[in-house]
Amino acid sequence: MIGLDHKVLYWNRALEQLSRIPAEEMIGTNRHWRAFYAKERPCMADLLVDQSLETIPEWYGGVAKSKLLEDTYEAEGFFPDLGKKGRWLRFTVSPIRSSRGALVGAIETLEDITERKESEQQCLENEKRLHSIVQGFSIPAFVIGRDHRILYWNRALEKLTGLKAVDMVGTNQQWRAFYGKERPCMADLLVDGATDKVAKWYSGKYRKSDLIEEAYEATDFLPDVGKGGHWLRFTAAVIRDSRGELVGAVETLENITGQKVAENALKKRTTRRSGKSS
Repeated sequence: MIGLDHKVLYWNRALEQLSRIPAEEMIGTNRHWRAFYAKERPCMADLLVDQSLETIPEWYGGVAKSKLLEDTYEAEGFFPDLGKKGRWLRFTVSPIRSSRGALVGAIETLEDITERKESEQQCLENEKRLHSIVQGFSIPAFVIGRDHRILYWNRALEKLTGLKAVDMVGTNQQWRAFYGKERPCMADLLVDGATDKVAKWYSGKYRKSDLIEEAYEATDFLPDVGKGGHWLRFTAAVIRDSRGELVGAVETLENITGQKVAENALKKRTTRRSGKSS
């Protein structure tokens, strides 16, 4: 908290712990900038006290006027000089007025959001990594979130189904690529935790994966894929975050039509030979 002369009036224990500067060194001075910056510059409270609101964007990017508090501004920023490796802070500044409404100072509150920001960054990096992995697959694959909406639809799957990622990502219409009418894909069942329903939709065609935990495999002929239909071997597995929470599922598909055609041709030849022998 500062007065109209920019001198610190109050510096609480939480800020002492965050900045590692005791209140006795700050109260009565106008050096509160030391807690956050390597060289002297105004804090947001200073700008509010000076009524220099038009200059706030010059010093703080992404500032927003509070929707809850009058004449209050909010912002987030990374402070490299705070702590050992820098800290992310969300800060809010409000004017302090007398009983007659006169401006007498400003109060600035700060929330350390470093863990949240690091978690968001980790999630973003994981998403980029997953996107890179899925796009790099030579076999068709797609990823859905907990809401069943498509997160990734790789190029190999575009080629197999004729459906572009731009038309599929963000929708829950993955069924369109494989079936003539709406029904769950195996990835949908895993996202819902409905493994007991796998047999209903893939009876006699599926098994639990021996190699991948929480994954199922199936082989089926899908008449709506391609011109004359295709035999596909597909595997669906759940995706969990670092805390073990289910966040989605990935499904990979392998076109084994050529293999099945060859197997059927071999069976026919074998049957004919057996008939001639008898």
